[in-house]
Amino acid sequence: MLAGGWRPLVMGCWYAIARHDEALCDPVHDALETCQGHLTSPALITATLFYPSERTLPLLADYAATDRRMGWDAADIADAAVLRLTGRLPADSSAPDADAVAQLEALMGFGELLRESRDQRGWRAAVSRS
Repeated sequence: MLAGGWRPLVMGCWYAIARHDEALCDPVHDALETCQGHLTSPALITATLFYPSERTLPLLADYAATDRRMGWDAADIADAAVLRLTGRLPADSSAPDADAVAQLEALMGFGELLRESRDQRGWRAAVSRS
């Protein structure tokens, strides 16, 4: 699912977060590397935060730069993710707007709910609570 069209890709991100399997780290990062805009980037950015690696920060910076160049309007979410991971902003960006920070925090909360529910009570409980 992490290599499919935008709908399966977004669902694959949420399943990967819920699955909590480190074998999914590279596929999540590979998917962000090929991300083409705001339909998939919020879920992909969220998934990379659940699977951080040495690839995460460079991919977030690359996505933000590409997003700004292409006008996809989701670069602030990537900047908010960098800020969340490191406590500082990338050198080439301004502070993300409050909406982007709030959106990322909401997505992270949903991801934590999925992971927690799957770990404690199973997948069905997470879906019924959302």
